[in-house]
Amino acid sequence: MDKYHGVLFDVFTHPVTNSMFGIGESSDKSTLVIEVAAESKAAIIQKTTMVAAICAMGKKLKSGFVRSESSMYFDVVDQVFTHVHPDLYWGGKKWVLASNPPSLVSGIEAVAAAMSTVDSTLISRTEIKAWSTRQSLNAAYMVAFDDLPVWSLVIAQTAMEHGWPVRANPIMKRVPAHLPSTNPGDWDAWLQQLFSEKSIRQARSLLGYDLNNIIKTDQQALIEEGNWSSLI
Repeated sequence: MDKYHGVLFDVFTHPVTNSMFGIGESSDKSTLVIEVAAESKAAIIQKTTMVAAICAMGKKLKSGFVRSESSMYFDVVDQVFTHVHPDLYWGGKKWVLASNPPSLVSGIEAVAAAMSTVDSTLISRTEIKAWSTRQSLNAAYMVAFDDLPVWSLVIAQTAMEHGWPVRANPIMKRVPAHLPSTNPGDWDAWLQQLFSEKSIRQARSLLGYDLNNIIKTDQQALIEEGNWSSLI
């Protein structure tokens, strides 16, 4: 994995040329400087000292560069600064759902194992292996994109079973609160924001997430949440 994957940069942009300049600190505490010229397709990436980086920043500010309001990541594939974490940015597809388990390696293995139980008519073992290999290049997240709804279902199911956080693309509604296997109706509705009803139903059927498994209200959970009105 590259040393600037997942690093947050203070970014400065020239309002006329749109050239960009970023300063960040890598995981090994070294200072990184990235320059992206407007006419260039390749960024210049340097490892330097903080003193040198600050001096360079001063020169940029004097020449008219303006600091961005929030920090940004750098995507090495597209050679651009982005507000979206690189784990959620790659692939040329829209990310749908993601989870960041305590151990990314263990998380990927758990999802791949769950996917391997699915009928190969939906997804092949080669595709599962390719997904695992690409996900292993990420820094924090396991990600489902908008190619197949089965990835969202399995990542959500696996993450929720283990108590790992699950997040949705901000353009979508918040993910349902319960497991896809026990709350398939809500997950059907949620996934229909991006996928066809037929593709969702096929994926759910092959996973064994049946509508007859719709969850019943867990009274103890409601008590712990302080939702007393639901018990009246």
